[in-house]
Amino acid sequence: MIRSKKEPLPVEYVRKNRRRYLFITLIIVFLSCAVWSIFLFLGHLGPRKVNSLALQSVRNLGGEKKSLEKTYQKMSARELKELSIELEMEAQTLKQAGDYKAAATKYDEAFELQKSVDQNYPSSPESNPGRAGRLKLEARNAAAEPLFLNSLTLERRAGSFAEVGELDAAKEALDQAIEVQQQLNKEYRNTRQASTLRLKQLKSKLMELKSQELFAEIEDVAARAVSLEETGEMKRSGELFEEAVHLQKQLNKDFPDSSHASLDRVGEFQKRAQTAQSALLAHEMQEKSAQLEQLLAMRNTDEAELLIVELKQEFQIFKEAFPLSALIDGISGARLEYLYQHKTDLATIQDQVYNALLPVPGVTNVRMLRTEVPQSLYALLMITNPSRNPSGTNPVDSVSWVEAEEFCERLSWILGKAVRLPAEKEYRKALGVFDSSSDASALIWSISEANGLSQPVGRKKPFPGGYFDLLGNVSEWLALEEPEGSETAFHIGGHVQDSLETITSIPVRSLRKTERSRLTGFRIVVIDPALAKPRGKSDIEH
Repeated sequence: MIRSKKEPLPVEYVRKNRRRYLFITLIIVFLSCAVWSIFLFLGHLGPRKVNSLALQSVRNLGGEKKSLEKTYQKMSARELKELSIELEMEAQTLKQAGDYKAAATKYDEAFELQKSVDQNYPSSPESNPGRAGRLKLEARNAAAEPLFLNSLTLERRAGSFAEVGELDAAKEALDQAIEVQQQLNKEYRNTRQASTLRLKQLKSKLMELKSQELFAEIEDVAARAVSLEETGEMKRSGELFEEAVHLQKQLNKDFPDSSHASLDRVGEFQKRAQTAQSALLAHEMQEKSAQLEQLLAMRNTDEAELLIVELKQEFQIFKEAFPLSALIDGISGARLEYLYQHKTDLATIQDQVYNALLPVPGVTNVRMLRTEVPQSLYALLMITNPSRNPSGTNPVDSVSWVEAEEFCERLSWILGKAVRLPAEKEYRKALGVFDSSSDASALIWSISEANGLSQPVGRKKPFPGGYFDLLGNVSEWLALEEPEGSETAFHIGGHVQDSLETITSIPVRSLRKTERSRLTGFRIVVIDPALAKPRGKSDIEH
């Protein structure tokens, strides 16, 4: 047992201390007698002489007394300290042997001795309050260690039960481990075994065990839902995913500290449920979208307009009913919204483009716009005009390669066919063999005639293939033939601030894809093995 504060010091130490104290007392008595004898002897020497010598003798005696007391304290404190150190070493040996109870007792005894030194001999070099505090903490650590080891054993036991599926036994063991850790945190605060973090981890493990059965049920329901999804039974799959959502929400509520609790899984199951439930409607809309593209490709714009309105309404219902469905990405909402906004312009735009297309010599299934894209057409499709030399009949300028690509995408929505920028090979095929010795100025706008400003499209003579302004006026963006990661793109043909000689050399230049130049525009090509024939005269003025 740990000795209480009131328990007497060790007998051996008390005996030694009494003998030392008696010896010192005898010395003091002897010295007192000596001083008294001196007083008697000096009585014959006269009052003045006697008083001086007596005073000096008393002073000497007081100093010797203090010195003796200091020596006494030092010797007493040293012996107590040595005994305290011995007890500490015994405690360490016991602790290493696993006898923590006995070690705690020895640490407490060592603490009491050091405390006695600190209180009774504060001026001694053996006084050390810091050591006393450390010994007290070591005693508490040793007393707490058996509880801590028991808690660890219970935790490991719970893990073993869980591995073989004995969940009830595992939960009971974890409950006991938690109780022990709570006792440590309460009774042995500030020891190394006390830990709020470990208590939290144990509770989390317990929650995980308690939620295991519900988690297994969720996994089973989700697996069946996936299996039905793979076989095309989308309705039943969606119902099961909804059930998984409900069960996961219940787990999150009942076992918030479990590792199985997850808001992300709730979102995942909701998304898969809506995806499965929306599959039929999404399929119907995709079929109608394909039908719309076919109507546009056939230039049946009246029926296309009606279908656009119908699809727009269905798409709105789809988004409101199934906002999390992954299938919503398979329906181009941006395309549908754009076509809805331009539904009354479909025929006009198609006529304007088709009437200005010409086949590219030597290239199958490709037709190219015979003029540069005019500002009027660009503004109609893009609802903006970036040109710095504005006029509806002038070629669009100050347009980046990225913006030209966006124009092609929107025009492909309206035509129902692939639209892109020309490749350099296609551009040169359209240009043909150019004879620079001919009257080039009749075909080309250059700085000698245009004063550095772009001119209306189609005003010069056409090139032999029927195309206008292939050279000069504005330089034209080309399709990207390098890797998609490239930051630059090429434009070809020269512009109105080039000399005629430079233009006829057919210069190819590069710019950043996002950069705009007042001297750069573009034309487009349409890909279709069976392009519809023009329905009327061109709407582009030449």
